Amino acid sequence: MDQLRKSLQHLCSRQEKCIADIQDYMIRHEVPADFHASIIEQLIKDKFIDESRYARAVVHDKYKLNRWGRKKIVYFLKSKKIPEEIINEAMASIDEKAYRKIIKDELQKKEISLKGEKPDVKRMKLLQFAMARGYEAEIAKEYIHFTG
Repeated sequence: MDQLRKSLQHLCSRQEKCIADIQDYMIRHEVPADFHASIIEQLIKDKFIDESRYARAVVHDKYKLNRWGRKKIVYFLKSKKIPEEIINEAMASIDEKAYRKIIKDELQKKEISLKGEKPDVKRMKLLQFAMARGYEAEIAKEYIHFTG
């Protein structure tokens, strides 16, 4: 088990991981379930796993780098079993002005690819694109109105 713990410490030191990621790893590597709780407890104690730090990193990466919307980020964090209060705390770090600029920029880029479409079809496709990216329909509609 000591070798497993060292492997997991190495994994966590290379990339931010959450409890769900480590549980999945141990299941895939057929680690007996009896050891899961103690290994995770030790990784948390040694600060290799920190759900708040993980959530903040996901929000930053998905929002800034992947240009995901709030809904998609929240869904992703919930799929990793991150507690609601930690998700809310991490999501609060998103700057509203910068977020709206990303939505506007993404919609403008998408609109270019829709040249030749009828205005109604273009608006529908832009809204579908925005929602697939996890942006709120209400905010997206503000920018689609101006682009159509």
